[in-house]
Parts: sequence; C-alpha cells; structure tokens
Amino acid sequence: MVLATNNPTALQPFDEPSIESDARKTLNRIILELLKRTVVPVKSRSPNIGNLALVEEPELAEFMMRNPSLFQKNFALVAALGDSRFNLNGARWETFRNRTQPAYNSASRPSERSSVASHYQTAVDAFDPDNVNDIEVLLGKAALRVFMQALGISPSIDAFIGLFPQVRTHAKLLQYFSWRGVKEPDVLAKRANWLDTQFSDIFMADSLSRDFIQQAISGSQLDEWHPAVTDLMQNAFAGTETTVATLCWALRLVGQNQALQEHMREEALSGTNDMPVIRSFMSEVMRCLPPIPFVVRELTADYEGHGRKFKEGQQIVLSIVGLHKHPDAWSDPNQFHATRSEFIDSKSAPKAFRPFLSGPRVCGGKRLAEMEMLAAMAAILRKWHIITDEADVGYEYALAMRPASLGGVRIEAI
Repeated sequence: MVLATNNPTALQPFDEPSIESDARKTLNRIILELLKRTVVPVKSRSPNIGNLALVEEPELAEFMMRNPSLFQKNFALVAALGDSRFNLNGARWETFRNRTQPAYNSASRPSERSSVASHYQTAVDAFDPDNVNDIEVLLGKAALRVFMQALGISPSIDAFIGLFPQVRTHAKLLQYFSWRGVKEPDVLAKRANWLDTQFSDIFMADSLSRDFIQQAISGSQLDEWHPAVTDLMQNAFAGTETTVATLCWALRLVGQNQALQEHMREEALSGTNDMPVIRSFMSEVMRCLPPIPFVVRELTADYEGHGRKFKEGQQIVLSIVGLHKHPDAWSDPNQFHATRSEFIDSKSAPKAFRPFLSGPRVCGGKRLAEMEMLAAMAAILRKWHIITDEADVGYEYALAMRPASLGGVRIEAI
C-alpha cells in the first residue's frame, strides 16, 4: 500500500479550510435537533429531519432493528474507512462478523471479569488530579487493552491512541458529506488511504496481529488482507470510542450528586459482582446520552406499517436519542434517574433501551462493553472522589457522542 500524502504525521488538508469546522458544526447541530425533539409533544413532531425520514417510535424502531434485510445498513457514513462488519450486509457481513465475534463472546464470560478489571484498575491508579483531561486517554488505553487481549493481539497501544483524533476527524467528514454531498473527493480518498496505511503499519509491526489477520482470511485470500486490516481498525475504534464516551459522561454526572456517589461507592467497595445501583446508573447514562445517538438505514423494498410508509431506496434516520426518551416507553423520559425503575426493578433491559441496537445487527461487543463500564466505574469510585463544578460543558460528536471536555470535573483521593 502506498502512503497517500507527503505529511507523515497528519491528514492531508482540504483546499477549502472551513470544511472541517463546517462538518463539526453541522453534526453537532443534527444531534441538537434530535435532542430538542424530545421535549416536543409526539403529535407535534415532524416525521422528518432535514430531507430524511426519522423514526423514534419504539415498536417501529424495534421492527427495523429486527429486520436488517429490509432496513439494511447504509454505507454512506463509514464505507470510506474501508470494509468492516459495520458497513457490510448479507453474507459478506456474516464473514466479517465471524472473524471477531467468537473472541468477543469468550472475552465477556464471567470468568474474564478480573482480567478486564485489572486493565481499568491500572488506568484508574494512573489518574492525575492536576490533569483531569488525561483521564480520557487513560480510559482509552484500558479499553484498547481489553480489545487487544480479547483478540489475542498486541499492537502498539500508544500508536493506536495517537491516531484516534485523526480517525474522529475523518469520521466527522464522512458523516457530513453523507448529508451535504462530497467535497474534494480526491483529498478525501487520500486521507482514507493515509489512515489505512498508518493502521496497517501498526498491525504489521506486531506478529500476533499478522497471525490474527492471516487466520481471519484463511491464508489464501490475499485480496482480503486490506479489508481485514480496516475491519480490525474499525472494531478497535468503535469499541473504544463508545465505551470511553459513556465513562466520561458518567464521570461528569456522578460528580453532580454526592449522595448517589457515596451509595455507589459502597457497592463498589462491597467486593461483590452484583452492583445494581452502579449498573442502573450506567444504563441511565446511556439512555440519556447514548454514545451512538442515531443510525441510518436504507429500504430494500417498499414498506407500509406501524403507521408509516417508506419507499425502496429511501434512507431513514433511526434516532436512538428519541427512542430513549419516548414518552410511550419511559416514565419522566427527560429526567435523569440513576435508580430508574425501568432498570433497577428489571432483570432485563426495556425494549426501548437500545444503546447497542438489537436484532441480528446488535453490537458484537455489547456484553464486553457492559462488563468494562461496570469494572471501570467501580475502580474509579473505590479510589477517587468526583466533584463536578460545571454541570454542562456541551458535547462533541464523531460517530460517538462524548462530552466536549472534562473541564469542571475534579478528582480527589478517597
């Protein structure tokens, strides 16, 4: 593979310098529109967002997720990052899923809890009260170590983390162009190629990663080598970004309620795996601030049902934000309740709670991510006291919705 730019440390710039800023503003505005809808009476809401149909009704949303052959993945958002289980459909998607899913299933077994917890304990022990914004990087490294251990590979964690800001920028642009039309396609292609090259170099420097890819493509399918690399990269990025985004929101929110924090700390110190309040709190964080706030699907045939009509080829925005705050599914949907009855009193998550989606295309790392977030939050609470001085600092969106910063969050040793 040939390096696509002469700059060895950054993505090639666009001729139009405002593109990246425009992308950031546009995407954050879309999320704002999804959030604003949740306080409007359902009957007064538009069925569209911009030029696209929008779905947030619980029954229709679940039907869409359970029928991926009719409501199939739309390639516009992430296809330019290369092939992966995230942007493929049908038999090819199954092939890519089968490369990593057994590893995720094995890594999320109860017997792996202590191993997962050890990675987050290492990160939490390294927190620096004077450099709170470094916490995000430390949590990212822990999440990556869990991912790498699950797959039995050991590429450079620092090299991976160093590229994530570039991937976020590229992801924003791909999403922006999917809404506004592609600008400077040659530059976009070169940026994608540059990222692929960087990640390929990281994997190729690790013999375990090379072995994993070789086994994934069954040895003889050399034309599958590059797609296997891009799939591995996207799995690592998606799993790490969503987990860390949720943990950062959790830090901000737990610091706003000291009584709740003490209750959760008691659970964390109890030494048991059953932590219902922490579990409910983390679910409520994902309900109110889903790391993936929306997904796009495309109709493979006409559909009429659930009070809606869609045409073949039509693109639909499935609002996870709207689903998670729909008044037909939740009591006080726009209020944050750490011990929400729908979570604390239930052995299974409500059908309108879909931060990992559901059906055949459910997030493959769902169980592992849930294990990670519980382990991380418990480790944080055992060692650190969290104080949030600024209740709201805004959000930043690039495939995952994260706090704009951890500014205003302080940590003190217990």
